[in-house]
Amino acid sequence: MSAILDFLRGDDPNPNGLTLYDILDYDDDQFESGHTHIQWMFPLPEPSKAQPSSPVATEQDYELIAMNPLYKARMLASLGRFVLFLDRTTLWRRSRDHNHLRITRVIRCLCWCGLNDVAFDFCEYVKSEVGQTVGKQTCWYWDEALKRDPEWLN
Repeated sequence: MSAILDFLRGDDPNPNGLTLYDILDYDDDQFESGHTHIQWMFPLPEPSKAQPSSPVATEQDYELIAMNPLYKARMLASLGRFVLFLDRTTLWRRSRDHNHLRITRVIRCLCWCGLNDVAFDFCEYVKSEVGQTVGKQTCWYWDEALKRDPEWLN
């Protein structure tokens, strides 16, 4: 098994000693100020520029997540915690905020995990919540994240 799958299963902590359950129990201040948990909750197939030591998921990781109800449930629990955080904070509703990058990551990861409908609904939710306060470019990134190969990677 990969470290990502072990983490999602709840068996092993990440290198910071945190399990998925620890992170799901974060209060909103911890969720906002932490900068490594989101990469473990929503891994991508390429390294993070902001957190180079974060995990990189493989196609096999995504295939196993997509096929396994437990992994899917953990992804949905992670999304639920992230949405709860977004609902209870206002910082991300401004024109520039680091949570916009997190939102892009979440959308993209959900698609890679085979949760395309969930990713689409989440994308529509965040766009409806911010209205005109974020620029067209931010919304473009969110829409592009719904694609397997977003334009910004080319």
